[in-house]
Amino acid sequence: MKKGLLVCLVVLFLLTTFALIPKGYSKNTLSVKDSSINTTVSTDELSEILRTWIIKNEAQYYKNISIATTPVKVEIKDSKIEGTFTVTVSEVLKAITPEELPAIRGMERFRDLKKGELSPSQNNAVNKELTSWITELKGYIGKTETLNIDFKVVADLSEAGSILLDTVNFFADNSMGDFYKIYSLVPTADEMEEEGFNHAKEIADKAKDAAFSQTSQYCYTVDEYRRCDPNNPPDPAHGVYGDYNNYAANYADRYTNDHGNFDTDNYNLANYVAYQNPPFNGSDCANFVSQAMFAGGIPMSTTHDVEHWWYDSSNLPPDYAPWIWTTAVKENNNWGLRNYMYYNGYWADSDLYWANAGSVMMWTNSSDSPGHVAMIVQNDTINRALSAHTNNHQHLFYSEGSYFNNTNMDFYTVHHYVTYCYASQPGTPK
Repeated sequence: MKKGLLVCLVVLFLLTTFALIPKGYSKNTLSVKDSSINTTVSTDELSEILRTWIIKNEAQYYKNISIATTPVKVEIKDSKIEGTFTVTVSEVLKAITPEELPAIRGMERFRDLKKGELSPSQNNAVNKELTSWITELKGYIGKTETLNIDFKVVADLSEAGSILLDTVNFFADNSMGDFYKIYSLVPTADEMEEEGFNHAKEIADKAKDAAFSQTSQYCYTVDEYRRCDPNNPPDPAHGVYGDYNNYAANYADRYTNDHGNFDTDNYNLANYVAYQNPPFNGSDCANFVSQAMFAGGIPMSTTHDVEHWWYDSSNLPPDYAPWIWTTAVKENNNWGLRNYMYYNGYWADSDLYWANAGSVMMWTNSSDSPGHVAMIVQNDTINRALSAHTNNHQHLFYSEGSYFNNTNMDFYTVHHYVTYCYASQPGTPK
């Protein structure tokens, strides 16, 4: 009798234990330190708080907002709850035309306000930059944009186990696995308009004493770089590769994943090796960015010349350090990705606000030594996203607070300078 009673009690205990495990969460995604609190309810409540906060931010400038949140880890301890979530946001700009966007309004305000004070070359430079951005932003109008964001949400709990709303804090991943506190997802309209105004002013200041580059009497250097123009798509079948950023950004989005790890799902392994795999066992971030730039039309100098080598991995010389490395230290006559691109005229300095899709962002430490690099795949002047390898990220949201080990980010737009020479004076090139 006692033995039968003991068996019944064990069975009842097991049934009760499994019944209390929250549905939808594996043991690898939920960590509970306080069993007196209903973790399922708390996790759902925290997820809804995060979702509401995101919508509040994004609804200022976007419509048709769809948000998917997945809990990665939730911990309840000492009357506090801390949850990590992967979030995917899909949305469409409310703006019907690029001119409605605050940053463009700021550029136009500078142009109209200062037009009479600027020289012809300054007016031309401002108008060219404004037209270039309007052309690019047309590609975002009416298009569904998707952002991947990793969030951490921290809050205090009441004695009854409810989340105290006034204690909630939000943290976003910096793409390297570290979280930084974030107060808002988007800048205010006034801040963005001011950025546009200042950007136009900077363009005018640079053009104050500038003229077109003349390398000899009838030789001129022209930037062949083109922004995405949805009205004039590239035609690679006929050798037209003018639309650099469309190819580069699309390549970067296609050949990575949003797992946040080192796996090679979606890598272009048919054409390139992954440098994080044997025998290299390193990092694939700069190799990946170089592939995207090459897809966009930036040429390879040569495949095996040690001083000018790009990324071709076949028949590597022994102990050779290709410029794939982000290193700023010279190894085997190679100065690394940044120096090669910058000093060969393919990169130009930019910043967080104006580095468009197809541009490159690089994390550096206090000694200006590069540590990581990624491809920018979205900049609609409100939200920005990157794609990268090692760690893998696909269309990952980033903002001004995205720091790598408390270091800075450098931004570079990508260009392609070509020199044209004529037998006689051809006039000022466009």
